[in-house]
Amino acid sequence: MNLIQALRLPNSRAVMTNIARFHYQNIYNVGLTLPIVTQSNLTFQIKGYTRNYRFLRLDYACVIYIADRIAVVASNGIDTLSSGFSGCYMASFRHNGIRYVAHIPTPNNSIKTSWNRAVKNQIIDNVVLFKPTEGLARIPGTIGIWGIITFNDRCYRLDVNEKRSSKSSHTWPKNF
Repeated sequence: MNLIQALRLPNSRAVMTNIARFHYQNIYNVGLTLPIVTQSNLTFQIKGYTRNYRFLRLDYACVIYIADRIAVVASNGIDTLSSGFSGCYMASFRHNGIRYVAHIPTPNNSIKTSWNRAVKNQIIDNVVLFKPTEGLARIPGTIGIWGIITFNDRCYRLDVNEKRSSKSSHTWPKNF
């Protein structure tokens, strides 16, 4: 079962509650590891976790926001989620044959410029990029916007609140 299938189950509210509870309990406990790419104004820093939700036989990964660099997590063959979107991008890509999913902050243009250079110079390839906050109205009462990129690069936005969640998908470009 993948993450989107789990969120379509009749008990999806309980599933999402469990996922969110685990996420918020662990988000600050995840440390940084060595960067996978560092070049001028661009650092791909691994920060995230993978989880096996045994009850549903569900494996997924999570990439955790870092304010001044691109946070990534290796996600070969599993869905990946991220939270706290207010204008950031989420992307999947390959680097040295490994699939990663990223949470890309957009506080300044240097990260965008460096990302576009990495795509152009083929430092990363097979790029799928989307902005969870773009093009959709926010559901009243929402406490957060999350993004999901599935194992097969479908992009979803979740408006997370206490009463319901909204799922949507779209095809997105590679560059900003």
